[in-house]
Amino acid sequence: MRMNKAHRKAVNLSLDAGLVDQARALDLKLSGIAEKAIREAVRAEATKRWREDHAAALDEYNKLVEKRGIFNDRIPGWWNRGDGSI
Repeated sequence: MRMNKAHRKAVNLSLDAGLVDQARALDLKLSGIAEKAIREAVRAEATKRWREDHAAALDEYNKLVEKRGIFNDRIPGWWNRGDGSI
């Protein structure tokens, strides 16, 4: 089990009573499950917002790469044979 040294904060949640009873009957740890779900929701929302905030720059960069390629496309070497192989 992972030890989380983050500061803990007590919160109140309203959950479906039947669901809570089922989870407890199965010895599931509600705090851990809720924290994991909230962490994933925060990560997903932060990623979504970052992509929205940077969409124009990413689109411009992708257009530039499509037009000019990536920097090492023009550099000969063992890692870039120019035939698309690795």
